[in-house]
Amino acid sequence: MEGKVEHKFDMKPHEQNLEEYGRLCRERTNKSMIKNRQIQVIDNDRGVHMRPMPGMVGLISSNTKEKKKTTPVKQPEMKRTRRDRGELEDIMFKLFERQPNWALKQLVQETDQPA
Repeated sequence: MEGKVEHKFDMKPHEQNLEEYGRLCRERTNKSMIKNRQIQVIDNDRGVHMRPMPGMVGLISSNTKEKKKTTPVKQPEMKRTRRDRGELEDIMFKLFERQPNWALKQLVQETDQPA
């Protein structure tokens, strides 16, 4: 998005309310510094509430599943062996006679050779 600033607007509190405004700013700063977390100690719990129940594992919704993209599971590839240069050139020429443009992935798949 592009734009151009045509008017500038600066704002100051009135001279009469300057002390009150300063007090208000200090109160806001002090409120933001106060930590409102509470710690509750649980006696003799043995972590019962921390463990998922047997039937509840699939019911717990989390956004981590949505954030992670599922990657397809790759099957273990067998190590490809290189063919000799002349044989590979013949295969490549035949492929390019069939189709003028190839992606590297397609060539690897068609020739069954390492990239």
